Amino acid sequence: MERGDAGRPRLRFILSTGRSGSLMLAQALGTHPAIDAHHEPPPHLNIEAFRRWKGDIDPALLQARIQRKRGALIDRARAAGRLYVESSHYMSHLIDELEELYRPLFIHVHRDGRDFVRSGLQRSSWYRRPGPIEAAIGFLQRRWLIDLGSSWRHHRLEPPPAARSRFEKVCWLWAEINRVILARLERVPGERRMTLPVASLDGAAFRSISSFLGAPLDEAAERRMLEVSASRPHRSSSYEVPAKEEWGAAERAAFAAWAGEVMGRLGYGV
Repeated sequence: MERGDAGRPRLRFILSTGRSGSLMLAQALGTHPAIDAHHEPPPHLNIEAFRRWKGDIDPALLQARIQRKRGALIDRARAAGRLYVESSHYMSHLIDELEELYRPLFIHVHRDGRDFVRSGLQRSSWYRRPGPIEAAIGFLQRRWLIDLGSSWRHHRLEPPPAARSRFEKVCWLWAEINRVILARLERVPGERRMTLPVASLDGAAFRSISSFLGAPLDEAAERRMLEVSASRPHRSSSYEVPAKEEWGAAERAAFAAWAGEVMGRLGYGV
């Protein structure tokens, strides 16, 4: 594995909102013999990501927790001579800390926000009122950084009071995470960041991504990645929410109000 400045291992992180093809991309890249790819590996950094988004955690403590939770995985990849790639929407809030620790490469993969909203509303735990025990566990986890129980349930960002319905909250969530990513990636040198829509992940895109990561493709490796992409892992099998083409005027207006500005920045129409 090549090393960055000051002897730091050069790592790669895939940033997203979640529900945006990041699992598929990690699995596809993981078929490359030179890449050790992980999607949201434990121990999770979701609680740390939430506190970083809130802005109420000491940076030195945050960096120490990242190193403690990722050190063994990074060391294993380095010992095997493979590139470490991690895909996680939690990392979208830790860009500054990852940049300070590792000077890594970043790939921001994004999805049309309307498709994200449809997918997010299928997730029964998203912005449902938790029971008292679950709420208490979530409070303890977030307040004291305790990895207690199923911590993944308690990472969802807190929407503003004006977002009242689940629909509005999920619209806001897509926009907010992408807003964080775009703002923080502006401070990363251009040669170490890449942004692309998940809809563009064809053979040419995989060749471009692999070259950017430092693991060029041969025909067999490209074929394996395309096979994973075609399988669409983690996709929703059915939807209760209609596709964006079937939204009514109220849904279209609410989405535009909460996410229209970020949609424009990412090159989508509303």
